[in-house]
Amino acid sequence: MVYVGESEDQQKLWSLAGSPSTVATSTTLTMYPSSLRQVVTRSAHLSVEAAQPHVKSKSGKTVKIIYYGGHYNATLEADIEGWSKPGFSSSSRSKTRLLTAMEDELVPAEQPPVRRVEEVKPQRFVKSASGKQLVDFGQNPVGWLRLNVDGPKNTTIRLRHAEVLEDGELALRPLRLAKAEDYSTLSGNGLIEWDHKFKFHGFRYVEIVGWPKEAPLDANSVKAFLLRANR
Repeated sequence: MVYVGESEDQQKLWSLAGSPSTVATSTTLTMYPSSLRQVVTRSAHLSVEAAQPHVKSKSGKTVKIIYYGGHYNATLEADIEGWSKPGFSSSSRSKTRLLTAMEDELVPAEQPPVRRVEEVKPQRFVKSASGKQLVDFGQNPVGWLRLNVDGPKNTTIRLRHAEVLEDGELALRPLRLAKAEDYSTLSGNGLIEWDHKFKFHGFRYVEIVGWPKEAPLDANSVKAFLLRANR
């Protein structure tokens, strides 16, 4: 939520946090959005407070489970055009529901963060033994796919991932109970670029079902991203 150097106010905040002698009992800075206050004390303790009720909006992400996969429905996206401009209002947004604060102490992760480090392009597009569309990436990355696709509203594309083929089809037996399936439902409002980045898969092959007939299927419309801990 807070990034050093993100803004002039945040630089000031962290400058104060690093010099307790310059801080009174506490210093309050109002950050963007204006409904958030960040308070830093002499002991460099930072708290974030809400100055007014927040709002939420609909999202197209309906399922995201690491072994099951992810579902994205673009028709559920809220109308948030202009959200970053003063005076923005949208009927598709509603107020948040306040939850009881956690008593646990938040601590930073000790391992290097996992980042997207490499783009992997498809090496070939082939048909399976049963005639289904397969994409071969030529290596076995751990990561996710990005789609660039346009099509009729409510068109649903299924992406199924596997590391190897068996008798010309995806080898699903090694997955055991994991489905490793992602679904994207199109809005019909033009080209979307969507990363299925709320979970990851290990795969070389992807089976694509439901791709719009009028949309090109090539290295520009489907690509993979490799993830790893990057020091």
